[in-house]
Formats: sequence, C-alpha cells, structure tokens
Amino acid sequence: MEIILTEDIAGLGDIGEQVNVKPGYARNFLIPQGLAIESGSKNGRALAHRMKQLAAKKLLLKGAALEKGNALKQVKVELSLKVGEHDKVFGAIHSKDIAEALKVLGYEVDRRRVMLIEPIKKIGLHTVKIKLHSEVFAEVEVQVLGVSAQEGDVAKAAAKLKEKMEMEDNKEKKKRGKKDA
Repeated sequence: MEIILTEDIAGLGDIGEQVNVKPGYARNFLIPQGLAIESGSKNGRALAHRMKQLAAKKLLLKGAALEKGNALKQVKVELSLKVGEHDKVFGAIHSKDIAEALKVLGYEVDRRRVMLIEPIKKIGLHTVKIKLHSEVFAEVEVQVLGVSAQEGDVAKAAAKLKEKMEMEDNKEKKKRGKKDA
C-alpha cells in the first residue's frame, strides 16, 4: 500500500516521503496515529493541500536540525572501556551509549539516528555521524578512554558500598521516625 509519511519514522522514512508498506500496518497503525496518509486518496485537492503543509513542516524541521547540528559540532563525548593486559579492550561502545552520553550533555538524540556501522572497540578519538534530518547530518567527536579492569572493579565496588550505606541510613531514619510517633 502506498502512503505518504507525515512524520519522520526511523527505519521507514522521513516526512513527505512516499513509501510502500503492508496494508495492515498502514490501516491499523500509521494512518490512525496520524503518522501517514494514503497516497491514492480519493480527494486530490485535500492531498495536494496536505502535501504543501508537509513541505512547510519539513522546511521548519530542517531549520531546527541545522541549528542542532551546529551546536553538536562543538560537542565532544567521553566514554570509557575496560582495558586489560596488552591493551586488550573488553566491551564496545554502541549507538545507545553515545545517545545516552549526549542526553546527559543536554542533547536529545534518538539512538537510531546515531550512524554507527559497527560498535567502537578501540581506544582513541572517533568521529560519529548523527542523522538529524533527511538532509542534515552532524558529526560528533567521541573520545574513548581506557580504564584498567581493576580500576573499574574498584569504582563499582565503591559505588555499591556507598549505595548500601545510604540504604542502611534511610532504614535507620525510618525506624527513628516510627519510634518518635
């Protein structure tokens, strides 16, 4: 079934694109949610009007994406991987990790928009593309730091101990509150 997308849908297409999907997906999900319209609509005038609206919305979104892209060019994300003997790396950096790091820095980016061909498995500086719009891409520098496996274990153990101590303090405060009442 031929439809025209009214919103950007990751994995399917961008706003204003005409795509072919299964009829059930279109009728049961995309059209009722307002994410798409039928391309073979009976009313040609309404479709032409809707297409003008979509073109204007696409232009507006492109402008916002360009602004966000310019802001993202100055961003440098630092992530760490465990490193063992002989600089052997354990684990990898995925698009989800980069999206979460950007979110912490104040930039909301969908993980599906981070264009990683394969996960990052090397220490050093990497450049990652982010698709902000069908015509706008931004490049973000990702600095991958190596943390020795022992340091990582010590940091995790310290965090767990701190969390456990806070939980015990909270329990004691609750007990004191019940005794006072």
